[in-house]
Amino acid sequence: MKRFILGVLVFLCFDVYGAYRSFDVLEGDTVNIVDLNGFKQGYWVYYAQNTEHLPVRYRTKIAEGHFENSLKYGVWKTYYAQGGLKSEVRYSKDMPWGNYKYYYANGVIEELGIWRRNKHIGAFRRFYTNGIVWQEFMFDEAGDRTGMQRYYYKNGELRVEMEVLRGVPNGVMRKYTSEGDIEEERVYVQGELKKGSLKIYQRF
Repeated sequence: MKRFILGVLVFLCFDVYGAYRSFDVLEGDTVNIVDLNGFKQGYWVYYAQNTEHLPVRYRTKIAEGHFENSLKYGVWKTYYAQGGLKSEVRYSKDMPWGNYKYYYANGVIEELGIWRRNKHIGAFRRFYTNGIVWQEFMFDEAGDRTGMQRYYYKNGELRVEMEVLRGVPNGVMRKYTSEGDIEEERVYVQGELKKGSLKIYQRF
């Protein structure tokens, strides 16, 4: 009876693993699967090249996510060499699709927004390494900047605000000093500076 059970287990293991051209085992789970057709499947982990010769548990992870027929799906994460999270990007059919985040090496969010077919849509924000907002943009469905766009100083004060339509300045643009005082104002019409609209504010 024991020999029968052992034989069944050996057969099952061979049958399961035999369905793959190659794979790795990580903490008891099968990862990095390449099927018989040469497609990457399931959960994959990528490691730094200088650690690939080490046992899996000692390698430096630099990326992880899921494949379906060698196409990226779901959230993919990348890491800095020292181990901190570098990015989180959602994919669909191997293309960035949905919310994403980039991080500085110190763990602070560097950038966040929404990707669709390699274009930004909706709200976008970029930050300084101290966590203060640096840029705030809006993108339309075509991936062009639209609406009010803002830039900030590292101290959090507004630096520039401007109205944009389909990727070109269209409306009022204002510049401010790092103390919050208005410095300059001008008006654009479809990317062209409106004659006589420039105003320079003197500080006393």
